[in-house]
This record gives sequence, C-alpha cells and structure tokens, in this order.
Amino acid sequence: VIAEKLGVSRVPVREALKRLLCEGLLETREGKGILTRSYNEQDILDLYTYRETLDGLATRLFTTRAEAMQLEYLEMVYTEMGELRKNYESHEWEHHDADFHRIIARGTRNERLIRAVSTIYEECFYLNKIFLYRDLGENAQADPSHLADVLKEHRSILDGIASKDPEKAEAAARKSVKLATSRLM
Repeated sequence: VIAEKLGVSRVPVREALKRLLCEGLLETREGKGILTRSYNEQDILDLYTYRETLDGLATRLFTTRAEAMQLEYLEMVYTEMGELRKNYESHEWEHHDADFHRIIARGTRNERLIRAVSTIYEECFYLNKIFLYRDLGENAQADPSHLADVLKEHRSILDGIASKDPEKAEAAARKSVKLATSRLM
C-alpha cells in the first residue's frame, strides 16, 4: 500500500521500514503489523541518557581532534542560531541545532560515533516532533522561550572546545542534554 501511494516498488519501502525498525522509530506488534513506536517516560529518559553519553564523548573527542575549519564552522552555525532566535521558525532552528551537534560528531573522525550520534539525533528530533504535533497540530511551532538557554548551553560547549579543555567541553555537553531532558519532560 505504501509503495503504491508513493509510486515506487516495494523493495525501497521494505528497506526503509527495516531501517526504521532497526533505529527504533517503528516497532512490530503481534496482530497489528508495523506501527510507530510509542514512548513512555522511561523510554525518553533512557534515550536522553544515551544521548548525554554520546554528546559528552563526541565533544571530548572533538576538542582534541577537530581541525580549525571545523571549529570555525561550528562558531558560524552558533552565530546563525543566534540570528534565528530573532526570527524564530522551529524547523530552521532544529536544522541548525542538529548541524551544531553533527559537526561535533564529524570532527571526532570516529565513524561508529558519527553513526550513533546521527541515529540518536534522528530519534530525539522525531520524538520532539511527535510531542509538538500531538499537542499543537501539523503546522506547529515549538515554544521559543528556551532558545536563550540553549544558546548559553552551546556557548559553554564552544568555550570548553576553544579552551582545548576536553573535560570542560564534555561537562558542558552533558549538562546541555540534561537540561534538554528536563525541558522535554
């Protein structure tokens, strides 16, 4: 049915469903087939605990391995986020926020960590969208009241990285995820 609606063969649809199952975004239920995964409070806490660990490690490694150009690009994305705060549009903000963290992951030059970070971010953004659209509807805009806090958190991460202090950078990244968890809950 999905393949027909999209006008494609069943093979790419089947492969996409397998990937979404592997990433935990879909689940199979006896007698119901494949469904969108449901989340309870413990699932969310587990997800964000994993994200905290990955973000901390990625930031620690980025601090010691990143090239100057990657740090400049990270600063540029941070500056753009500050501009986006003035003319807030949630989808654009989310895109830049994801870029910020993916730059850090890529700067680790650790392919396994890059894949893990990418997967965890997809699930976190998916989860945020579930709650946003469930509560506010299809054309929803997330509440921008937390953006100043996010920018401060990102500045702390950048300061730790710029000072070449892996412990400080990791602590700032972990704190940022803990605060994001609190906001989500």
